[in-house]
Amino acid sequence: MSRGRPALAVTTLLVAYAIASCAPHRVTGPRLEPARVADRYRAACRARAALAGGLDAEASAWLKGESLRDLPGVHARLALGAPDAFRVRVESLFGVALDFAAWGDSLACYMPPRRQGVALDAAVDTLGICAPGPLGVHVLAATWEPPDSAWARADFEDTLLVVRWVEARDSLALGVGSDGLPRWAMRVDAKGRVVEARYRTWRFVESASWPERMEFEHRPSGATLTLKLANFARSTGSALERLVVRIPAGAERLEWSAVRRALGRNRGL
Repeated sequence: MSRGRPALAVTTLLVAYAIASCAPHRVTGPRLEPARVADRYRAACRARAALAGGLDAEASAWLKGESLRDLPGVHARLALGAPDAFRVRVESLFGVALDFAAWGDSLACYMPPRRQGVALDAAVDTLGICAPGPLGVHVLAATWEPPDSAWARADFEDTLLVVRWVEARDSLALGVGSDGLPRWAMRVDAKGRVVEARYRTWRFVESASWPERMEFEHRPSGATLTLKLANFARSTGSALERLVVRIPAGAERLEWSAVRRALGRNRGL
């Protein structure tokens, strides 16, 4: 019996090898050339940009952060007016809690419960953000526009094609999958502050692939905003009615720093 054990062991190994040889092997497809990924991204981006010229949606939002207490989710309505305007209305049990819009270098914010608001032109000097209107559209619609020279330098990092470029004083990076859809985008300003957008899930809206669930992380504060969009619809109203925030006569007009403090006191909205 003892001499039969080595033979049995060899036989077992041979059978195992034969089974493994007959089993189907996972074959990894060839990686696409960077130029093909770039072309897919551009085509999908053009479709989203066309749709974002007049798109409305509903949104559910959750804000989390180490310095924040547990906050309830909120419901909001989003209006896009690509290439340079958007509006967000956050709702509460008693109506609109916050009405915010940006277009070009300007923005307006109004808080009906407090009858307080702010309207800013040339916001780059006050906010440290160049052109908040176009930036908001790029973030929400995933219509980032790396220049051709940046695509030419792009290279794969793991499974994503990563393209990096500079706009004004900001450094930007975009990670794109082989399907041409971005998985994340990152912006680093001149002071080194990082904001990252992560596009978690996508859906078809008409003929365009549109980000359905997004996460935005503000690295300096550690705060993360999760946004889920639903009920997309082509706009039927005028751009003036959809995208402009009006601050009523008699409302208290604040500096932007005061608006931020007021928002901090109303985290539960």
